Amino acid sequence: MKNSILILLVFISISSGLLFSLILGYCMWFIKPNLNTMPGIQIYDMSYKATLDDIFPLFALVCYRKNAAHLPVLVIMHEYTEINDRYSLMETAKRFAEKDFFVIVPDMRGRGRYAERNLVQYNINSLSVPSLLKRIILKIYSGISSRGIFIKPSSGKSDSSGKEIHDIYDAVEFVKKNYNEIVDGSNINIIGYSGGGGNVLAAITKSPDYFNVAVSYFGISDYKSWYEATNSADIKHQLISDLGGTPNEVPDKYQIRNFIEAAGNNESTMIFLFVDEEDRLTPKWQSEAFHSKSAKSKLYLSRRQDPIRYMHGRPSQVPDIIESENAFVLRMKQSSPKKEPTDRVFLANGFLYYKNITVLFGSGDDSMFKVKWIEEGNSERIIPSVLTGKSEGVVILHDAGEYNVCVYENQKEALEATTLDKHKLAFKIKSDKEYKITRLK
Repeated sequence: MKNSILILLVFISISSGLLFSLILGYCMWFIKPNLNTMPGIQIYDMSYKATLDDIFPLFALVCYRKNAAHLPVLVIMHEYTEINDRYSLMETAKRFAEKDFFVIVPDMRGRGRYAERNLVQYNINSLSVPSLLKRIILKIYSGISSRGIFIKPSSGKSDSSGKEIHDIYDAVEFVKKNYNEIVDGSNINIIGYSGGGGNVLAAITKSPDYFNVAVSYFGISDYKSWYEATNSADIKHQLISDLGGTPNEVPDKYQIRNFIEAAGNNESTMIFLFVDEEDRLTPKWQSEAFHSKSAKSKLYLSRRQDPIRYMHGRPSQVPDIIESENAFVLRMKQSSPKKEPTDRVFLANGFLYYKNITVLFGSGDDSMFKVKWIEEGNSERIIPSVLTGKSEGVVILHDAGEYNVCVYENQKEALEATTLDKHKLAFKIKSDKEYKITRLK
């Protein structure tokens, strides 16, 4: 009798083990890195090169509705710490693609080492199995998989809203050239969360009026004060690693990451700022200070008694964030009217990207300067004046392959160009001199 019971128990154990293995095997097959899980939505990785310093490859996730055309472009920026990348916001990308946007989710430099796990996490969440089994599957997968086998990370090293911000424009320009039958290249929008919100504030100040609508959820407008106020050892470690030291050790690096004074660079971009009064990770004054200097921004500050709270987190974690999207989605689909050329003065943090021209001093990551920009028909005159950092810089013309270009210093001396590639020319410049750039077909 005892032997019969023992045999029965062994049989049940083996059968249960085989059944569990079959279920687990099916789940593991289903959740392996796979992007083809969204009916009606086209989604895949896109690779491109940084035009500022030729870093390659950089990766971005693109996501859009199949058989669509003339879609407004929406750039979505991931959060700050290194575990976040282009796959962290898969659900958000899918949701906006279903709202008829062409979505681009670029990695910041060096990110994507956890992309495989983030994608698997997304696929696990789509399984119709108990939550305990989901956790077990993710634990097993994390234990047996090596990062970067199936999904490669972006090249380079992150620099916390420094030169890597230029990669955002490169991703958009790549899409405009290679998906021109699908996108409306005149309507570019951007949205970001936490560190991604900081990327948004950096991008709109470094490239005035490039974006139609910009949305920052609990974004960082001043990295020095953020470093000094945070209690997070991970954030401080990331900042020190990215910038090369503390605010006392590399003050210029932190100074050019204060975007508050440059908030007035935009005349056309509509800016939406969301934050909660009790946010401890990115305090509300980061958004309030930027709003105080920007005539084109709207501040949405939620308070304890409000029915809707903009709590720090991803949209998939905070339903109120999804609810708040009603404030700007329709505006994103309406392109800003074209403005007549006017004389402008910009405050540039590290570099300035305007009219497909990049102006930078020093390394592009350690100098602050002003630029007077005057448009005259097919010519533009720029007068840079360095405030901090090196007085030698460079002008990069990104569309030089489409024109015959002449650059004159102080309206008389033609500058010799350095050919960077078939589309790109560079000219050396100095502070407090005038440069006239003429493009002729």
